[in-house]
Amino acid sequence: MKKLNHFPSQELERDFDYIISILVPLDAENLTSEKDSIKLKNGIEEARNQLSNLDDSTLQTQFEEQLDTIYQAERELLAHRGGLALYITKEEIYYYHIGNTVESHIDVSNEPYIIPLIEAYQFMNDYHVLVLNGEDFKLYQGNEKGIESIQIEDDDAPLTLTQALGDELEGGELNHGTFGGPRGSGNVQTFHGHNDTSNEKEIDRENYFRQVAQYVDTHYSKKEEAPLIIYALPENIAVFESVSDSEYLSDYTIEKSGASQSDQEIETEVLELFKTMREDAQQNLVTRFQETTPEFRIENIKQDLAVAAVEGRIEELAIKQGYHTHGAIDDQGAVNEESDQDFVGQLIRKTLATSGKVVIVEDELMPEDLNMVARLRY
Repeated sequence: MKKLNHFPSQELERDFDYIISILVPLDAENLTSEKDSIKLKNGIEEARNQLSNLDDSTLQTQFEEQLDTIYQAERELLAHRGGLALYITKEEIYYYHIGNTVESHIDVSNEPYIIPLIEAYQFMNDYHVLVLNGEDFKLYQGNEKGIESIQIEDDDAPLTLTQALGDELEGGELNHGTFGGPRGSGNVQTFHGHNDTSNEKEIDRENYFRQVAQYVDTHYSKKEEAPLIIYALPENIAVFESVSDSEYLSDYTIEKSGASQSDQEIETEVLELFKTMREDAQQNLVTRFQETTPEFRIENIKQDLAVAAVEGRIEELAIKQGYHTHGAIDDQGAVNEESDQDFVGQLIRKTLATSGKVVIVEDELMPEDLNMVARLRY
């Protein structure tokens, strides 16, 4: 059994004689819900019922044995909120934990049922969230599911201002000196407070943020090619952006101090931001299609969409949420309207196979007369 964390995935892109897809909604309130166990069991039993329609008894036995092994991993599979997506082949079982709620779905087909995965991953990317204060920082890995603290154990990491600047720290020290006093009075010791002025503290902050920016960019952003979201007071965000030259610095920020916030409080703010980012992405998607000229756009026409997908001409395919239609697509893109196969699923897989992007658009954002629309590369 193998957990998958990214989509599209090579494991589900290949051709299958048969594959079982089981989608299970998981209880949002209880990670050990007995209801979830019953839902999973019902999904497995429904898959068995569908397997009974196979003519090949040997193949049926192989799949039933695979289904039996799922119970052994029940605790691991159900320890999540949102949804569980299981994909069972003769050789392996793959599964996803999905952040958003899914509807129950069970089928035995030659195509994996991947629409819930598209909905879950289409606007979800991995991000780094930098919680930045004037004197220290924390780093998190985040996405629409939540955040996870990154434990930095590198001795050279600029975890605090004092640790990063050391002897170069100006604003936290006083310089000592003497000067000659009035005749006969001897030398008088003075304390020059220039290192405690706001100007020098600004210099310290700028130098510190520059080190943090370089460290995070080198060790995390560039390696994982993940956008960096800054979580800090507005003035700290402004200074950080002025000293960072990272190409991964996100335009989205959270203008709030995280100094005294718990991980859970920080996660709440981040998830709210991700919600906004998702809404913006959907609106940008609609705008792109609206601005695409007619010769580079195909709307609703199955045959034209199928040919474009097979030829690799689809740059971006948008499907109205919940839309289904039947038809089989052959290798030349011809559509058999009499087939009871899932046309939308085939169109999606053929688009993904040529590196096209697929998105599921919420009903209220999709024009009323559109169910499927593609933007073409050429």
